[in-house]
Amino acid sequence: MLEPNSRTLLLDALRPPAGYELSAAFGTTYTLDLVALMVAALPFTFFDTEDGEGENVLEPLPLIEALRRNADRITLFCQAGKISVPKNQRPLFAYVEDCVYEALPSRGAFHPKVWVLRYTAENKATRYRLLCLSRNLTFDRSWDTVLVLDGELIDRQNGFSANRPLSDFVTEVANMATRPLSPDRASQIRTIADECRRVRWETPLGFSPDVGFWPLGIPGYSSRNMIGTGWRQLLVVSPFLTQDTVADLASRARIPIIISRTSSLNDMPAEKLEPYAEMYVLNDAAEAEPSDSGAPSDALENERPMAGLHAKLYVMHNGQGRVRILTGSANATHAGMSGNVEFMVELDADRSMRIEKLLEFGETGATSLRDMLLEYEPTDTTEDTDSDVEKRLDALLDEAEYCVAGWPIGARVVADDASDAFRLELHTEAPLASPGARVTVSPLAPNMTGVELNAAMSGRLGVWGPMDIETLSAFFTFELKATVESRSSSRSFVRRLPLTGEPPGRRESILRSILRDRGNVLRYLMLLASLDGAAPGSSLARARDLGERGDSGLAGLEDYGPTLFESLVRALDREPKRLSQVNRLVSDLRADPKSAALLPEGFDTIWDPIWAHAQTLLDPEADK
Repeated sequence: MLEPNSRTLLLDALRPPAGYELSAAFGTTYTLDLVALMVAALPFTFFDTEDGEGENVLEPLPLIEALRRNADRITLFCQAGKISVPKNQRPLFAYVEDCVYEALPSRGAFHPKVWVLRYTAENKATRYRLLCLSRNLTFDRSWDTVLVLDGELIDRQNGFSANRPLSDFVTEVANMATRPLSPDRASQIRTIADECRRVRWETPLGFSPDVGFWPLGIPGYSSRNMIGTGWRQLLVVSPFLTQDTVADLASRARIPIIISRTSSLNDMPAEKLEPYAEMYVLNDAAEAEPSDSGAPSDALENERPMAGLHAKLYVMHNGQGRVRILTGSANATHAGMSGNVEFMVELDADRSMRIEKLLEFGETGATSLRDMLLEYEPTDTTEDTDSDVEKRLDALLDEAEYCVAGWPIGARVVADDASDAFRLELHTEAPLASPGARVTVSPLAPNMTGVELNAAMSGRLGVWGPMDIETLSAFFTFELKATVESRSSSRSFVRRLPLTGEPPGRRESILRSILRDRGNVLRYLMLLASLDGAAPGSSLARARDLGERGDSGLAGLEDYGPTLFESLVRALDREPKRLSQVNRLVSDLRADPKSAALLPEGFDTIWDPIWAHAQTLLDPEADK
């Protein structure tokens, strides 16, 4: 535990158990990277994301398929105003529009980092997985923690009382969304909230089977008794600190120890830190490996340098046999403990998890947490005028961001009668609150000009177009600009706005525009036909090899027929349900004459009889 060389990637943690598939996913994050959200859909479909040489094969076609299969099962809540602006506009963002729900709590920030995953398999008990993290759904490469708990849904009428806080958390988060959940997603969330009360969680070796859940910032729950008092030792790991909380935590134990960032400790008056027996900061030399994000190379557009310590962890030891561990999203700050919406998980451990053991050098010579730490040494914190102005600018932008994130605005799609194009219109039914900063907005689409907004505006706020169907977007970019003493600073973020008038078939049209030629279509067909859920790398390689000759080399059955036919027949024999995904793609392409022409020449002679026989084998409900 807390061994730096033992890492868990989010993609690994999301992967379903063997033989299971994702039924529904409830997720929360403070900040959100849309590319990271798309990548998070991959492990629900592709169990192996590496080829034979160990290199990532997270290519566009697997990404499309993962989104097509799973986007309607993933519901993610994030703090309103905290969706980062991607460097490149991607048509595939349309597939995650309905996954994203921004949350605006009545007080504080929306700060939890939790996944509750429901997995199902034929003739097997429903499985659940809880991920409690300290990291957001971004490509930031900071030091974080993740707790993974698996459990089985138990057939009993009454739930486990210890699970009620988790159930209440899921229900309350859904009520914080700035726009109504769709009926299907609301049903999924209700199922998760109901069933998770009857899940028996499996704790890691060395931990008691008892698990405690601490949802903070929702009705009926607080952190008042979360840490407790009278401990012999208390280890606090938190990147951000406030004076009152630091002092309160120190009073909870005879030997308090703290690990934080140098800047946060520098902000503490000496008397607040005096009770702490030991104080550490992360060594700047502790850097992550370049490839540890597990993201496709073209998705690392938002990858940032190592951001240092970001973990939140509280370890309490009574000096005898009891060790309590709290992990999750709450910083050692007033907001983290008493203001924000947060989520923490409590585990009881044996003496092997005591604080000295966690920090000491391992018996096997493995790198320990202490090897990454330096004793804290105060540095000069004298502030200059520029620093004061920067803080005032940040405060103005924070206020403007919160204001604009709550503006009651929406978008509508209007067809252009003179062409096949469309217009996007931004509108509001109520006056906008003054943000105290300059605000411009534009759709998250290529070559869109920003429109300046102000509190005096009402009704229609802006119009963009003409736009083709693939360019339409429910995501809008807002840019804020504040000025203090002739100095200016800017900040941008994305909002997912309610969208009306969306033309039917938009995502299918995006799919057809991405495939473009027979080579891509063939590779997609091979991917679907060969996928066995365990080693897609080999099937991807075969499909890629077939496509390397280009469209002209794929004109007849003599080029691709034997390999594709073999894959389809094997699927028909071993897993006919898999052919439903092939049929979905074929049907989407046949829906438009232009895209129907992208199907390989002679494909109908192979596919139609195979699919006809597959339908006789499938359950009537299987082809969905």
